[in-house]
Amino acid sequence: MSAITNINILLLEDIPTYRNGSKLLLEKNIPNATIYVAANYEEATSILFDANIDVAFLDIELSGKSAVGITGSNLYRRIRQKEGSEKTGFDVLDFIRSNKLNSRAVMLSGYIDESLVLHSLKEGASGYIFKDQQEQEGDNFFYEAVNTVLRDRIFLLETSLGHNKERDVLGSLNTKEQKILIYICEDYKSQQIADKVYLSDSTVRGITSDLLKKFDVKSKVELKSEAIRRGLYPPKS
Repeated sequence: MSAITNINILLLEDIPTYRNGSKLLLEKNIPNATIYVAANYEEATSILFDANIDVAFLDIELSGKSAVGITGSNLYRRIRQKEGSEKTGFDVLDFIRSNKLNSRAVMLSGYIDESLVLHSLKEGASGYIFKDQQEQEGDNFFYEAVNTVLRDRIFLLETSLGHNKERDVLGSLNTKEQKILIYICEDYKSQQIADKVYLSDSTVRGITSDLLKKFDVKSKVELKSEAIRRGLYPPKS
């Protein structure tokens, strides 16, 4: 395992026990990194503004309350419909994107929920970690996450999307390809996707052509169907 050196990492976690435990793991996994810790949106955005953060681990739910009685689908609905005034990790992700910061974000969550995973990737995250999987994956998963996203790849723990083959397909796509695939599944046009991901229309069309070849299909309709078949995107209800 090669050393990762001279990088800055942000850990945003509102629950002290998770925050302290994750910080210890980060220090153990990546001893030469500088670890910044935040407990809320204000602290996280201040650090992002002042420090050159390479990788940010962002807890999605920042209410500081127990998640008992809340399901992943309910949390996803609240986020999509912008219910309540509390900030979430997605607000920090939006801060990174809107300020065009060169920080890769990996979302942390207490839920394995397909909608949350796909929403995270569509909004610009480079990975998703289910907190309770951390013990199952061993002590070096933070190292693997950092090493993966710094190579412009998507990091997902084994069951984040339910099946190994789904994770493997996602892992074969780079970050831009993953974002564009999800927007194609949402029926966005090329220019609309270009506006979302800050690329030219011609670049998006080129990446779309690459996706068609990777999935061995001839049209965006077939591409969407194949993404659904492989579990990379849920069909609309």
